[in-house]
Amino acid sequence: MANDCIGEEVEKLATALPDGGVLLLENVRFYKEEEKNDPEFAKKLASVADLYVNDAFGTAHRAHASTEGVTKYLRPAVAGFLMQKVYIAEVALVHELLKPFHCYYLQYQYK
Repeated sequence: MANDCIGEEVEKLATALPDGGVLLLENVRFYKEEEKNDPEFAKKLASVADLYVNDAFGTAHRAHASTEGVTKYLRPAVAGFLMQKVYIAEVALVHELLKPFHCYYLQYQYK
């Protein structure tokens, strides 16, 4: 695990990874550039990776450096298995909502 998400130490650790290796970076939210979607910060994040997988459905809507910015500098940029699962569930829900349905309205008058 790296003690930061950018910088020389991270670059050295990433370079030393064996084929198929994974490096866990420190939380990007410690940097104000993250929420500002700073392009230079996004480039630094992307510089130590080979691809981008977003599997955080709950944060995918955010235009932050680690969710939107890095996708400009990393290819491939793909959705993970959780994102796929949510997408499939939403498509199924929309399919069900498009089916015809009946609605009955009953009125009761109290005397």
